[in-house]
Amino acid sequence: METGKSREIALSGRQAAPYPPAWSPDGRSIAFVAYEEDAYEEDEYPWQGVAYTVEADGSDLTRVSETISAPSWSPDSQRIGIVRYEDEDKAAIYTVGADGSYPFMAANVKLDASQRWLDRVSWLPDGTPTLGRVSPDGSRIAFRSHFDNIVNIFNPYDLLYTTALNGIDIEVLVKGGHSPEAKNSGWSGYHTDTVSCPEGFVLSDPVPVLGQGWRYCVDITSCSEGFVVPEPEKNPGLVKDCETLMPLRVVLIGLPEEVHTNWGPGTPIRDWAGITVTAVEEPLQPPAPRVTGLKLIPILITLPATMTPSLGRLTELRELTVNHVNIGGHIPRELGNLANLQVLVLSGSELTGSIPSELGNLTNLRVLSLQGSLSGHIPSELGNLSNLQELVLEWNYLTGTIPPELGNLSDLRRLALSGNELTGCIPQALRNVERNDLDKLGLDYCE
Repeated sequence: METGKSREIALSGRQAAPYPPAWSPDGRSIAFVAYEEDAYEEDEYPWQGVAYTVEADGSDLTRVSETISAPSWSPDSQRIGIVRYEDEDKAAIYTVGADGSYPFMAANVKLDASQRWLDRVSWLPDGTPTLGRVSPDGSRIAFRSHFDNIVNIFNPYDLLYTTALNGIDIEVLVKGGHSPEAKNSGWSGYHTDTVSCPEGFVLSDPVPVLGQGWRYCVDITSCSEGFVVPEPEKNPGLVKDCETLMPLRVVLIGLPEEVHTNWGPGTPIRDWAGITVTAVEEPLQPPAPRVTGLKLIPILITLPATMTPSLGRLTELRELTVNHVNIGGHIPRELGNLANLQVLVLSGSELTGSIPSELGNLTNLRVLSLQGSLSGHIPSELGNLSNLQELVLEWNYLTGTIPPELGNLSDLRRLALSGNELTGCIPQALRNVERNDLDKLGLDYCE
């Protein structure tokens, strides 16, 4: 079915697998993985999909081969590299013609009992297929191993290795655990000061694991491959937002065992849960799509997670809502960089620390609601928020006096400060706020 300049390809009896499609280098064909009807069961081992190819105009849908990896085109667009399950503890790298003809087994891959999907095949300069990503100088390969019960291709529990092309000199860069044995021995990872990620990966902000913060290498290549972000060359701002959100998924949604999110290479960014993408006016440029809303709700976060400074990179955000979820940490001062923000709602019992004075830079803000276990004084800089209509700071551990600068907020319609430990007097200008709880503070108005 043709809609505008796009085509929808019906996958009758098939379910798309959590991998992005791959364009052939000549731009004529697309390879993708799907689960065939009744072939996929959550507890079945292995989770084997089927690679297909289709012409760019939607014609000639062709079944290529079973696979437990994403498909990867050879440089000449003639063959596809995949990994195929062979036996209980063995898989093999295959190259197959784009029409499914002439399968060739290039190498064996040993599996352990915890592995499901494997990283995609890459091609060495001499045309040899290999597992993982080849370094720019062609001397090393980076690849991942996915642990039991992890459905998403993008997941911080992955093992990230590098190895020399001769198959020796294997180095573990990032290590996580998911099996009961790994959990009993505690989480492990590579320290934030020493991790160096391969090309196409970025470091996440520190992730709290058993009281320590580790970083993870996160694959962001799908942001610029044309599926997660359509026409990436025309939408560099949305690509940048995608590259920010990919590692944020690790920190904001935590390291869950059973919580799966569609933030990843298998889903267009417009469809990611809690994400709003709208067209934004840019100087001397036509409107371009950007991430303008991020709303995290209880269904997305069920295990401990943390606020992160990288949120300050989503510069076109209009709304940031983290509401009544199991999220902790300090409010990042980098949120003061979000000059276009209009709604900021952060509510979680584990939010601690003080209110950053940098929030006073958000002069477009209309709603500011911060509820948790915040302490310290109310910053006088909040008086700079000339467009603010709602200020909710109730039920924290705030101390000190109410800044007289809050009286400058002439558009304020709601003010909630009760449930804190405020002292001093109430500025007279706040008496006129339409909805307020000032009578619950037990304080007099200033003379």
